[in-house]
Amino acid sequence: SPTSASRHATQRNTFIRWSNKHLKRRGLKIASLEDFQDGVVLCNLLEVVSGKSVQYNKTPKVTPHKLENCAVAIRFVEGEGVKLVNISGNDIYNCNEKLVLGLIWTLILRWQMRYHDGSAEQELLKWLNSKIGHQFPIKNFTSDWNDGRALCALNNALYPGICPDATKMDPASALHNATLGINAALDKLGIADLILPDEMTSTDLDKLAMMTYISQFTALPTMAAQVSYMNEVKDPAIVEGPAKVYAGIEQSIFVTFPSSFQGDFDVQLKGPAGRKVECQFKPIDSADIPPHLLPARHERTASMAPEPLASPTRASSMSRIENTPTRTHSFSRVDENGNPRRSSMDLSQVFTRGIEINFTPVELGIFELHSAKTGETELPLQNARFESILDPNSDEWPCGHRKLVEGLEQKIADLEKQLADLKAQTDKDKAAADETQKDLEDQIKKIARRTCQG
Repeated sequence: SPTSASRHATQRNTFIRWSNKHLKRRGLKIASLEDFQDGVVLCNLLEVVSGKSVQYNKTPKVTPHKLENCAVAIRFVEGEGVKLVNISGNDIYNCNEKLVLGLIWTLILRWQMRYHDGSAEQELLKWLNSKIGHQFPIKNFTSDWNDGRALCALNNALYPGICPDATKMDPASALHNATLGINAALDKLGIADLILPDEMTSTDLDKLAMMTYISQFTALPTMAAQVSYMNEVKDPAIVEGPAKVYAGIEQSIFVTFPSSFQGDFDVQLKGPAGRKVECQFKPIDSADIPPHLLPARHERTASMAPEPLASPTRASSMSRIENTPTRTHSFSRVDENGNPRRSSMDLSQVFTRGIEINFTPVELGIFELHSAKTGETELPLQNARFESILDPNSDEWPCGHRKLVEGLEQKIADLEKQLADLKAQTDKDKAAADETQKDLEDQIKKIARRTCQG
């Protein structure tokens, strides 16, 4: 039926977008489910989402090699404790769309939602209602989302103020509301637009597609719910940076201040067990923030001349923050269909001044930024918590891991000692060889003299 076909198309498109979201870490992208046929892309997807290595043929030339890759993928998933029903490597190779979509849904359940059984829907509903149930009680993943208001409410619950008050939005403007909510989630929360506004507002919205999209929100920090405002500061400072960072790799994170804040501000970075982390601090203007950390991960298209700033600070993060005049920043990005989207924002309402913080995590665990009270004002922080992890796709073990650093340093010292010993032994052997050579030459000369005398 047309309804069933529309729902199926939404699910297929969402699952392809979800796959591409992860495959881009390998520089790969699929256009259709047929791109999984040789098993190579599928095994790459499994490696990215699981953080584990899959042994497969990276350059299959003939059908048996491709079938074996598909079978390897099935065995890997089953080896992770996931029960698969009625699917084999042949189904992937022959692109049985229904079964392949079922496999991708299984991957989403296992590695995005972290569920092994049928509890995903109820658990996700429970989480949603804990966030927005007082405004928009959520009972399903279809009709409750059609007018876009629930999504805007969810955005505001996790990041206050990035959408208008959802309770005052017109439910008849469903497409406008959904577009606003999806773009805000992408721009400010980094939530991939796995579903499009016209798909969300359709009466044929696919439940699994919507669950896939919404479940991304559960991985976000919930600092916003704990923010308390003091001394007429109506907005929190926003920490712009990744939710997860890799140990041993230098990181840059940014604290940007709301336009309502004036005064001195001090921030400290603390690692696992509350240990203070040594950092380099530098006052910045909004124009200094890298484009990929600004809303929509956009490409800078408008010129914004920064105002004069204080000199970079090394020993302290203390900065004097002043109000800045209103400035509009234009940006563009490309949607899933390759169409450019243009928009603009009032920087004075979101980004004014801030601090760039550079550091290299040398431990695994949770890192947090803390605002120190200066005078009578304490500026609350939002999204100030992130985790340092190992990079599962790195060719080398990250050097930032403390124990590994110590081990590598000891190994280097041992190797340097062995090299010195070998050099000393080589020098000693060379001296011995030179002496032996001299003795042999003396003996030859003596024999030669006797021969001449005879």
